[in-house]
Amino acid sequence: MNLLYLNNNDEQSDLIALQLEGESSYDVCLVNSAEEAIELLKFKQDQIHLIISDLNECLSDTCLVCAHIIKSSIENIPLILLGQPPAVGPREIEIAKEKITIKHINNSKNIEEIVQMANDFSNEIATRNDSEFCKIALVRFLQFSSINCDVFIRLSEEKFIKIIAKNDSFRQELIIKFMKKDCKYFYVHKKDFKSFSLEYGKKISGDLSIEKKSPHSLLSQTLLLQVSGLELIHEQIMGLGIDEDAIKNVDILLESCMAMLKKNNLFKEILKDGLNANEYHHKHALLIAYLCGAIAIQMSWDLGKTAEKLVMAALLHDQYFDVGQMGEIHDLHPEKVAERHQKIQQMVKEHSEKAAGLVREGRGLPMDVDTIIACHHERPDGSGYPRGMTAQNIPALAAAFIVAEDFIVKIVDKKFDSNLIASVMSEMDAYYSSGHFAKIIPALKMALGL
Repeated sequence: MNLLYLNNNDEQSDLIALQLEGESSYDVCLVNSAEEAIELLKFKQDQIHLIISDLNECLSDTCLVCAHIIKSSIENIPLILLGQPPAVGPREIEIAKEKITIKHINNSKNIEEIVQMANDFSNEIATRNDSEFCKIALVRFLQFSSINCDVFIRLSEEKFIKIIAKNDSFRQELIIKFMKKDCKYFYVHKKDFKSFSLEYGKKISGDLSIEKKSPHSLLSQTLLLQVSGLELIHEQIMGLGIDEDAIKNVDILLESCMAMLKKNNLFKEILKDGLNANEYHHKHALLIAYLCGAIAIQMSWDLGKTAEKLVMAALLHDQYFDVGQMGEIHDLHPEKVAERHQKIQQMVKEHSEKAAGLVREGRGLPMDVDTIIACHHERPDGSGYPRGMTAQNIPALAAAFIVAEDFIVKIVDKKFDSNLIASVMSEMDAYYSSGHFAKIIPALKMALGL
């Protein structure tokens, strides 16, 4: 999101801009005159989401900007005014209040309050948009030639343009054109998302059923279908939460994974398919699911209920994260989390409990899945989160999940061979040597053929 900041005191404005960029989701555009501000508003109105102006430094410029707002079509860009307003408010500011939201912060040097108010506005925008639209990855639309709802592209935080009308035919070339422009998502109205996901879910379910019955189905093709199924589940949960339809698709994917697990010597073939950082979000969950299942087999746990709980936890454990947000960073580069805004750090720390909460709300999911998810970032030495549990307090199923995820994270972007396995296992051997982990590590080795 973009923030237009009008202030002709360079030293003060630079300091506030620095804090805003570091502690909010805004990109700050600094201007020091009304002319510059109005020029930007004329030509980039749809890309500006908030205006901040300092009354102490540029009252007359602020009035000119408000005069432009009064005459223009601007209605949804809020304005934060810094500094004590005059006893009698300037006429332009008072009239502008009839068109846009204007708020005052009396102390123009109270950076914390400025950042907080700016973040409040960004949260309002996000909530408003989230309540109206659900996003769907472009690749989904390659499966269809017409859609049972209107489809939109997002031009800015608040502007959506319809590109496909309900039930109109379209060609794959249209989707590919947007993909080449690095567009990743289309959007549908939230009221239409359920019917779209049902239609797509039926297709994935049918394709997985065909793959399961075919003696000649390729492993890579089955994995691709399973990743597509997991992507759909993620979009369903982000759009509508864990409802009955999402659970149906989880069950379909679970059945497909369990069928694959029952095939001898297939697990190492699945790992050989590899995992690149650019496909991390969904595929790593699938690989954890398979490794958890393989560990369950070696532990002689019930391949039915117990293994299913682990596989389901793997499929759902990072559903609280949006794709491309922090899903990769918090696993692959945890040291970078500390560089992010405090709210992002808090979101990472809480995500396992939040995901577990989503699972608890979903009726029909097995017991213990939420516990596994809540514990999946705990560590045997107490250095994990959110509760800092130690090996003696971490349940056996959660320990199996933790070991499986750690192994998968360590093989990202690496050639999967015996040398890599030996190197990773020598590192994990010493670390996971207490509590339930002491029995899980030998099971992992057996699953890997060591």
